[in-house]
Amino acid sequence: MPAGSDATTGESLQPSIETPMHAVLPHRVVVHVHSISTIAWAVQREGKSRLTDLLAGLRWSWIPYVDSGFALALAIRNALAHLPDADVFVLANHGLVIGGPNCDSAMRLLGEVERRVAAAPRCFPDPDLASLRTRARNDGWQLPRDGAVHALGTDPVSRRILSCGFLYPCQAVFFHDPGISPFLVIEGRGVLLARDISRTELAMLTGLANIILRVAPDAPIRYLEESELRRIAAANSTRYRGLPERHVSWEFAPRSDARPTP
Repeated sequence: MPAGSDATTGESLQPSIETPMHAVLPHRVVVHVHSISTIAWAVQREGKSRLTDLLAGLRWSWIPYVDSGFALALAIRNALAHLPDADVFVLANHGLVIGGPNCDSAMRLLGEVERRVAAAPRCFPDPDLASLRTRARNDGWQLPRDGAVHALGTDPVSRRILSCGFLYPCQAVFFHDPGISPFLVIEGRGVLLARDISRTELAMLTGLANIILRVAPDAPIRYLEESELRRIAAANSTRYRGLPERHVSWEFAPRSDARPTP
């Protein structure tokens, strides 16, 4: 079997786009997560200053947003040049990286960081479940099981944040390309899901809703720029070829005869 093939299926495997980042880190164990609370801070323009007190006493670095791959690896290498013993890296508009000498220490440190940066979600108006169920039954949608997803429709702050741009690469990868939307945001009522929404799309949408609920209403947000979105699309055009190409659909004036947006 050729190198880089799955031992079970024989399919060709590709290295993660984050492989260069892992290569420059000196730690024996590296944990890279897309932490909901961390990303809620990492998308804010003042995220670094807001985390200074929360992470006080830890050896941590803030990595301004750069493209995944070699650019991110170089940024982390530069950060290590200034703080060689850093073992916590907050990646702006991206996520969290933890390093440690072994799995136990890395997981303990991850738990400590998560405890410190934990942000409570906003309360949001209840969805209009009766009208959503009727719409779902008539037009072929379904309701999300996680109630937090409805905040994208019922919470004005969440709607504003969602409508103004893309917060991080995974959101752009799964919901940026044109096509049939896997979810419909109905202003003031809630959210409906496409019947064929994939488990991955649903997980991404649930994470997105929970992240947005943890961003303060008055926080200045650093959205991904158009040039960054173009590079993300180019880098992932073949990597995610098998995934549905979809984006968000909005409905600001709900109509009983509306259909999923093509």
